Amino acid sequence: MAWCLLLCCCTGGAAAQYSGGFGAGGDHSCIFPSIVLPVEMLWMEASCNNSTYTLSWATASERNSSHFLIERSGDAVRWETVGQVQAAGHSQQIIEYTWRDDRPLSSSITYYRLRQVDLDGREEVFPMLVVHNCSNEVAALSVYPNPTDGIVELRWSAQEGPRALRELRILDMNGRTLRTVRVDVEAVSMMLDLSFLASGTYTLIGADANGVSTGKALVVRL
Repeated sequence: MAWCLLLCCCTGGAAAQYSGGFGAGGDHSCIFPSIVLPVEMLWMEASCNNSTYTLSWATASERNSSHFLIERSGDAVRWETVGQVQAAGHSQQIIEYTWRDDRPLSSSITYYRLRQVDLDGREEVFPMLVVHNCSNEVAALSVYPNPTDGIVELRWSAQEGPRALRELRILDMNGRTLRTVRVDVEAVSMMLDLSFLASGTYTLIGADANGVSTGKALVVRL
């Protein structure tokens, strides 16, 4: 399963699943002089493949950035640093980063977050990404178009028996289910209207009749 983060607005820190922006969780109506952020985060993602977690993220620009620390938790309360990735330092172009957790936790839910450290020692912590039931994922979902301004076509691998996809959940950047959609058990595609969502990055989770994840997709709502 995979989760992404959206950054936006003029006050606050970052958010837990995101794509494109200038800060997070703030007020669009505030009036400031232009502020140059040390790191402008475009998106972040935590994905699973064969029980191995991979974190990916991209920055639109960087200023005096030193490195990123990857922090992990099993309860979203107690955090440990499990990895470090060198940052670009200074950049005005999109840079993508990847880090793999070769020794993931055995818990059914794992939380990750990034701590970005500047060359002068200042830090910014981006809120957590949540990954569920990694070992149970069997089929990826695909979404087109992505990003989207509303309606998308969703496709998935056909599964038989109890593992067949029966419902689709739409989750926000904090892992909260915003809507659940029933799926025809014999279908391998469907049209989905996401126009009710605010701009940001969301996770689509496919689940079988027992509620166990069978696939996932990230989608950006423009």
